[in-house]
Amino acid sequence: MVKDNPEYFTFDSVASGIEEIKDFQTAGVVAFARGTPFVSMQSGSLSVAGQRFKVDKPQLDQNRDIVGALAAKFW
Repeated sequence: MVKDNPEYFTFDSVASGIEEIKDFQTAGVVAFARGTPFVSMQSGSLSVAGQRFKVDKPQLDQNRDIVGALAAKFW
């Protein structure tokens, strides 16, 4: 994909486009299940299908920064 459509990427290899996102599962699943854009999701105790999930602010902020950096590579 990168080689076939380089105009869509700011990097030239797949390895350069990879970002490690630690503990994204809870925040990502909660955002998806609630239909909330990840970048605007709030931290704290959040309800999904009648269950409560804790989303920590420091981890959410760090993941938001990493997702933003990854997204910036595609523009």
